[in-house]
Amino acid sequence: MQDSSPPAQVIIVPQTTFAERFTPLSTTLHDPEGIFSGSQMYADLSALIPLAKAQGEHSAELAQLYAALALLQGKRDEWEEQRTFGLQALAIQQRNPVLPADEVLALHYSLSLGAAELEQPEQVIEHLRAAIALIPQDHSLSQRQHFGLRQELGYWLHLQGDYAAALAYNRQLLADAEAAFGADEAELTGMLTNLAQNTYELKEWAQSEAYLQRVVSLSRQHHKLDIELDGLFQLGVLAHERGDNGRALGYFQQRIELAREADDDYLLERAEEDLAEFKQRAGG
Repeated sequence: MQDSSPPAQVIIVPQTTFAERFTPLSTTLHDPEGIFSGSQMYADLSALIPLAKAQGEHSAELAQLYAALALLQGKRDEWEEQRTFGLQALAIQQRNPVLPADEVLALHYSLSLGAAELEQPEQVIEHLRAAIALIPQDHSLSQRQHFGLRQELGYWLHLQGDYAAALAYNRQLLADAEAAFGADEAELTGMLTNLAQNTYELKEWAQSEAYLQRVVSLSRQHHKLDIELDGLFQLGVLAHERGDNGRALGYFQQRIELAREADDDYLLERAEEDLAEFKQRAGG
């Protein structure tokens, strides 16, 4: 018996493009409020590697994918893999600048955090310098965030023991911040504290004290009690180390008075402990 039914139609399923699969994953990954499974995201992004490589070893697709994987692994505290993927993305970017400046800046900053976790301070500084160099081209961060990024570099220069370089860098940073925000800006306290530490290590005692006095004054003006107490503590330590225990005692007692005025038992307990330790070190 002859089959008279029409021949079966061949259904051609269009091949999914890299962008169609990558874009929703990338959107979720970059969403500050996005919720996803890290392991599933890693599996989904990793599955796209062959498809991205098919576009070329220096393709925009592969650079985007490696950058996304670096960001993801940073979020998952997988620092070694973050570094591997991040450096692969940057290698492509160097040969074929396909990633926008704000994404490259974010990648360098993320890699600086990973390098800190891996205890690689030279790499931290390298990535921070690279990120800062991109600030003029970046439109995703605020001016305050840019200053925060620059402040981190000054901190790491100090941490590396390059106190003179850190001092010169932080002085310029402070001048730029004062020009941008004014000399009474609350956020200057972090820069001033860093400068106090730079000058302390360089034995510029009077300059260190002057920076700390500004920290105390600004924090008091802006009602930043924790910062004020820390500034007074450092002033007390500095006075003690310079042999002026009477002045040091005054700073430690100020901390107790402020904690009592704030009716903060935790801060009061800490201030009393610090005073007791000072008296012990001062010989009574």
